[in-house]
Amino acid sequence: LSLAPSFDLRDVAGKLPPVRDQGSDGNCWAIASLASLESYFLPADPEDFSEDNLAVAAGHDFDYDTDAGIPYSGGNYNMATAELARWNGPVDESSDPYGDYTFAAGLAPLAHVQNVLFLPDRSGPTDNDAIKWAVQNEGPVYTSMHAEIGMESSSDSPSFDATSSSFCYTGGEASNHAVAIVGWDDNYDPANLNAGRLPADQIPADQLPQDKGAFIVRNSWGTGWGDGGYFYVFYDDTRIGTQMAVFSGDLTADSPYTQNFGYDKLGMTTSWGYGDETAWMAAAFTPTVDSPLKAAAFYAQSPQTTYDVYVGASLTDRSDLVASGTIADPGYRTIPFTSPPQTPAKAGKKFY
Repeated sequence: LSLAPSFDLRDVAGKLPPVRDQGSDGNCWAIASLASLESYFLPADPEDFSEDNLAVAAGHDFDYDTDAGIPYSGGNYNMATAELARWNGPVDESSDPYGDYTFAAGLAPLAHVQNVLFLPDRSGPTDNDAIKWAVQNEGPVYTSMHAEIGMESSSDSPSFDATSSSFCYTGGEASNHAVAIVGWDDNYDPANLNAGRLPADQIPADQLPQDKGAFIVRNSWGTGWGDGGYFYVFYDDTRIGTQMAVFSGDLTADSPYTQNFGYDKLGMTTSWGYGDETAWMAAAFTPTVDSPLKAAAFYAQSPQTTYDVYVGASLTDRSDLVASGTIADPGYRTIPFTSPPQTPAKAGKKFY
């Protein structure tokens, strides 16, 4: 890969949506997911998708309701993928405003999410090329991280320096926050973490970054936090660069597809292997109207996944090959058919 030592999407005119403020609600994951999708359409088509609509829908579908019945107790990119891939949104912010704790049902999606790239977790502080490539070529990368108490008010914490808006968590606790990586600086100085914090001799050595380099990260705590809502997370951080995704698709008006036969609300929640490199699977659908079939969508979990797609009249009917190829990177993929099925889908007649 040929990657510059620094890159910042903030320098690319009109490529980033405005920074959002999640308030006291735990829907950073919805904001980070839709930031990725909104950026995909920029600068040509500015969109403001409703994080509230996504968070409430997923909260109910995945039983993430709080004791008060408010579905703002967290989520992740897999939940966002499940909701968006079946076209349960996104909808416009104005049609379901943030913070009303209700789901505006019956709204047509403004976009069809067709593909979600899943990046592998970093193996260490120097394993950054995949993230850099995705940011530069695909847009903001959803990632999880471990945030600490005190950060949200821009006060110093053991891992955060409010003066320089820099952060480095070196512990082993689980991730608890979702953000979007929008750039990097390979020469970002570890000394920046001490610009306004405790004296360096009062900070345990294992909590300090040892190497140059940091990601530029978009947060969801408003523009009054950090550097206009952004901050630097050192490559030495132990939780940044995990659980990563990039969302893309078509605006509904431009989409080649008008109907989605998918029925699995929860998408991919786990996986099992059985010692074989090849697996066959099928799903059955019954159209309510005659429907030309143009594509199939599914999850691929391994790099270089090869596939053959058939449309048949039974679970074992593999006589009509409509698409084949290789998926380089894991994720949710929509595969256009290279040839139309020999038998079009008819109303009331099941196909596989």
